[in-house]
Amino acid sequence: MVRPAKLTVNLLWLYGGELLAKLLGIATFGYLARALHGELYGELESAIAVVFVLGLVQEAGLVPYGAREAAKHPEQTRSLAARIMIVRAGLAVLSLALLGLVAALYASPLVGKPAQSVELLLFCGLLLVPGPLVLNWVFQSRDEMAVVAGTSLLRSVVLAVGVFLCVRSAADAWMMPCCDAAGLLAAAGVQHLLFRRRVGRLSLRGGREGSGRVLREATPIALSSLAWALRVFLPVIVLGIVDAAENAEFASGHRLVTSIHAFVWLYFFNLLPSLSRSLQGADRTSFRELTASSLTAVSWGVLTVCLALWAAAPSLVVGVFGEGVRGGVGPFQLSVWMLAIAFLSGHQRYGLIAGGYQREELRAGLAGTAVTVAGCAALCFVPSAWLAGGVLVAAELVTLVAADRALARRVESVQVVRRAARPLALLLPTAAALVFLMPGQPVAGAAVALGVGVAGAVVLDGRRLRSWMADWPGRPDRRAADSS
Repeated sequence: MVRPAKLTVNLLWLYGGELLAKLLGIATFGYLARALHGELYGELESAIAVVFVLGLVQEAGLVPYGAREAAKHPEQTRSLAARIMIVRAGLAVLSLALLGLVAALYASPLVGKPAQSVELLLFCGLLLVPGPLVLNWVFQSRDEMAVVAGTSLLRSVVLAVGVFLCVRSAADAWMMPCCDAAGLLAAAGVQHLLFRRRVGRLSLRGGREGSGRVLREATPIALSSLAWALRVFLPVIVLGIVDAAENAEFASGHRLVTSIHAFVWLYFFNLLPSLSRSLQGADRTSFRELTASSLTAVSWGVLTVCLALWAAAPSLVVGVFGEGVRGGVGPFQLSVWMLAIAFLSGHQRYGLIAGGYQREELRAGLAGTAVTVAGCAALCFVPSAWLAGGVLVAAELVTLVAADRALARRVESVQVVRRAARPLALLLPTAAALVFLMPGQPVAGAAVALGVGVAGAVVLDGRRLRSWMADWPGRPDRRAADSS
């Protein structure tokens, strides 16, 4: 069993590596926004969103599934890796075929995209090719998060260096996906070398046996991941098709939101093995203590950071992407609250996955996706960056409510409203004060938001937070470790 101190170190590795990777990514795409200008940058973001969704079709839920199963049965890691790689390779062919259909649709009179946009979409498809080789989930299951963080950073470095050296104008836009694919391939290569040294030689012989069962068991998680991708990226895809110029403004803020959203996934990526172990027996005490401590810390941290981002938006969006996307400031201020909701709902969604209730988690995700589909239908008639941001927030809120009810029914309630009540009671009046007392001062407003949030956390929940920091993510793993 892994002790809490190790889990804390893992989270620091993940967040440290991902922070550097995301800063590089934001700088890279800020440069691209200036080099490609309005509509073409909107087309690039739309193409990346399409390929990201298709990448989840290829992933098929096998990352969280593999991490969960390998954490429970580490002796099966080599055979499980072979099965997962074979399944993902087959799904990669399907993803590329679907990309071809989307490209044909883009080129058809129905959509009428220019040839450069279609070519850009096809070049983005290169990112699907190295996907089956990625072994993040193996190192997640072994609590070796330094490998995950390091290879993620390697990919971002290759992308950034390639873009800054090779992309000078709109004619060079196709180089961006080529550089990203090269970075992903380099990261996968390093992971395979480490796999061989730490786990053993990976052989695909016999990998077909049991592949069907692996795919069947992971399918609910895959559908849930796809539902999440549609909630987050469908507004960018639809707005990019309907109005690329409007999408350039929305996509700038959306790029920042999705970059920060990676920390939501990483947090629960690290927490999932502990959640799985806390639900192995009939006693729910471990799960209750783990989620209570986590939700308290997350509520203070995420709501404070989101308020600071909301206040800093004018300087942040324009500073990164340039004056050409100033119209994206307001939509970003709205969209950023999707992050807070997603961070809170992750406890319910990953709690359901950890307990083996993938179908319940899928139903909750589909409820939010239905809101997204309805909102994107409205975007076809009213192509607005503001409306797209509202769709993001509404869909995530519906997902939170649905997942919370499912977890309370299947396991027990994590009392998300109770845990978030104190931060909200303090930070909502702070937001109102910033609007009326500090208009036009984004940097100072962000500093005030951070100061109020930190002070409030220390005064109102200091005891629980100190316990959480000293024993992250809680006593459940320590008891399990001490008994092993």
